[in-house]
Amino acid sequence: MRNTWSDLRTRNGAADRPLEEIENRPAEGPDPEQSALAGDRRRQIAAALAALPAEAREILVLREIEDLSYKHIAAVLDLPIGTVMSRLARAREKLAAELGDRVGRRGHGLPDL
Repeated sequence: MRNTWSDLRTRNGAADRPLEEIENRPAEGPDPEQSALAGDRRRQIAAALAALPAEAREILVLREIEDLSYKHIAAVLDLPIGTVMSRLARAREKLAAELGDRVGRRGHGLPDL
């Protein structure tokens, strides 16, 4: 453990600084509030996505989460590319509306459903 601590201090350029100065330094990375807000956003998006019809949810997942190209999505779903593009546009609109509804409810003190 002593060697690990020594290596860490050397790597961070803190080998010649007093221990109190190192201990009082803020932690690197997101603060707890930012982490909580990011987690809340992820939950809101997941809930809004789950509320969409299966067809809209499927095409959004393939494009936005799986990062498939329109051409690949067309092959997977056996659809023309134009249909993929139009369904994706409608699915994004539905997701935006669902998220807007959820954020609106939270902004007015109403519970999420």
